[in-house]
Amino acid sequence: MRTILLYPILLLGVHTLAQTVDVQYQAWLRYQPRWVLNEQWSLKSDIDERVYVFPFRQHQYIFRVQAEYDLGEHWKGSAGGSFFQQYLPQDPDVAVTGTIAEVRPELESNSKYKLTDKWTWQQRFRSDFRFFDGEDGFAYSHTRLRYMTGMKYRISDPFALTIWDEILVNGMAINEVNFFDQNRIGASLQWKWTNKLAWDLTYFNWYQLRSTPGTYYNRHIVRLALQHQFGQ
Repeated sequence: MRTILLYPILLLGVHTLAQTVDVQYQAWLRYQPRWVLNEQWSLKSDIDERVYVFPFRQHQYIFRVQAEYDLGEHWKGSAGGSFFQQYLPQDPDVAVTGTIAEVRPELESNSKYKLTDKWTWQQRFRSDFRFFDGEDGFAYSHTRLRYMTGMKYRISDPFALTIWDEILVNGMAINEVNFFDQNRIGASLQWKWTNKLAWDLTYFNWYQLRSTPGTYYNRHIVRLALQHQFGQ
């Protein structure tokens, strides 16, 4: 009986020992301008500066722009792209040895369903078509599919709290890649400063399977974003 009880415990121990998890801490600063062109069309952007902390070192610079169309019935669709500058290696204890650039054409859809005066259910679907810079210029690597769902609770004007989760998986690759890429789960506190400006403070955990089997990134991230609307 003791042997039977010890066997699964030993298996769990071996499985745990076989995994390598790198714990990292990051801070992100984001500026999110949005230009409302008319009742149907908007232009939206993200500008991110992402750094490691403990110790401090640059991680990524990101610029994204998308054209968004109001589809009606709670849905909006958008298309655009982003540019990533990745600082290597992805280890804050090592000085930067180089960078790699990535371009991502993107397709996205968002929905919001107001359940009550306080609660709103939110969803986002996004496809990332990933092209990395190499010796012969940018070349297609793979497509990544992302799904985010969350619940937003309006505490009282001008504050709201959102709890969310996002799953990312890979597919349609030139070379073999992991199917599971990463999971992100977090909470965001929003302060609507004015009708045109809002602050968003977010904490989330980023758990990612790396290319080497049995190795993971476990990242704790704090993000401060300024949302800025222009136009209507």
